[in-house]
Amino acid sequence: MVDREPSQYRAIYDIIKAMSAPVVYVIDDDTALRTAYASALHKLGLEVETGTDGLEAKELVQKATPDIMLLDMLMPNMDGLTFLHYLREHAKYDDVLVVVASNFPTMPELDGLRVSKFLPKQKHTPEQVAEAVAEIVKAKV
Repeated sequence: MVDREPSQYRAIYDIIKAMSAPVVYVIDDDTALRTAYASALHKLGLEVETGTDGLEAKELVQKATPDIMLLDMLMPNMDGLTFLHYLREHAKYDDVLVVVASNFPTMPELDGLRVSKFLPKQKHTPEQVAEAVAEIVKAKV
């Protein structure tokens, strides 16, 4: 068996990750909207996983870290803001980009939580939201 330094594992991981489509987690309790976002993102060549609230988002990130998350704020069980605080409290998720799509027109509570973009739902179609997410994540990879 060949011993490898952790940096070698990271290099292999980075190569594999670069070869695959960026992964987006869409977290929203509205089934129709979540489905519309997922479909639009998939059409743009992104791999999509979905969840209905912050608890499901937490389970998803603990299994595998996405490149970017599209996160709603008002959800049952665990809201988006609580989940976002959880995400930012753990260094292993520092590289995860977050786009917030919310029914709120503004959210000053997001200041300091490294949100890449805030999109009021009433002003953006699912396709526009997907395009914004794709633009941000593709600039990262």
